[in-house]
Amino acid sequence: PAAVRPTPATYFTDASVLVRVVGGAPVVVWGPGTPAVMHAVDEYVEVAEVEQAAAAFSAVIARWNEPPAGPRREP
Repeated sequence: PAAVRPTPATYFTDASVLVRVVGGAPVVVWGPGTPAVMHAVDEYVEVAEVEQAAAAFSAVIARWNEPPAGPRREP
């Protein structure tokens, strides 16, 4: 799997279009694949990369479903 690079993408993504309509919110391009073979004639994604992505996506969804941290106020 490719290393994570927190740098601007050097290839086209929908982020370049979305950034104009999200009111300045940051846009993250996140998913499996190696940039060197993206959108190439023989594009591929390694199974290990898909498995890593599925685990990461699942972890994010699980965190989103957790109750908020901090004290709760009763109504």
